[in-house]
Amino acid sequence: LSLDLNSEEENNEFEYLSGDLSVKNIIYGVKGSIDSIMNQTISVLKEEELEKAINLLNKANNISIFSIGSSGLVGMDFYYKLSRINKRCTAHLDTHLQITSSALLQKGDVVVAISYSGETKEVLLCAENAKKLGVPVIAITKVSIDNKLAEIADVVLNIPYVEKTLREGAMSSRISQLAIIDMLFIGMAKNNLKEVEKKLRLTRKAVENLREN
Repeated sequence: LSLDLNSEEENNEFEYLSGDLSVKNIIYGVKGSIDSIMNQTISVLKEEELEKAINLLNKANNISIFSIGSSGLVGMDFYYKLSRINKRCTAHLDTHLQITSSALLQKGDVVVAISYSGETKEVLLCAENAKKLGVPVIAITKVSIDNKLAEIADVVLNIPYVEKTLREGAMSSRISQLAIIDMLFIGMAKNNLKEVEKKLRLTRKAVENLREN
């Protein structure tokens, strides 16, 4: 409750675009913000929920990632990581494709739904379709009392309620979400490190000849 109230009472609408914007202050201001958001992320993240998510993802036949906007960039980052280790996954940029693919989910699939607000209609529709089909939903979303995505999800990986009303590119929430993605990826890799390392080396080698000497 206090998290919600503090956010509502925030007078400064912008997180970064205020005060002394000298280059030095920009550098250390962003660094300080990243340090702060990581501390807050760890404070709200439940280890048992992260472990549940990792186990579900490791056992999944296919992982479907649903996210749009700034959260969509986070979803694509996870998609790239999973693709590098040959984990079957889908992450459509087109929202209509996301929705139609969510209607075709099958037993053994797992959904990762990413929405800072927890109110993104397209993501909610995909998560609802998954629930109807009995497919587990892992949500990455903010801590709040009334969060529709969190209510639908089987596993909730919380990020802090930190963004101001007018977000400058969703900086804080993006960093927090990316941290969760990295934790999931490393957690998935830990049980089979040698095989994961082999696949990462193979995929890196596959594109080495595209680099200029």
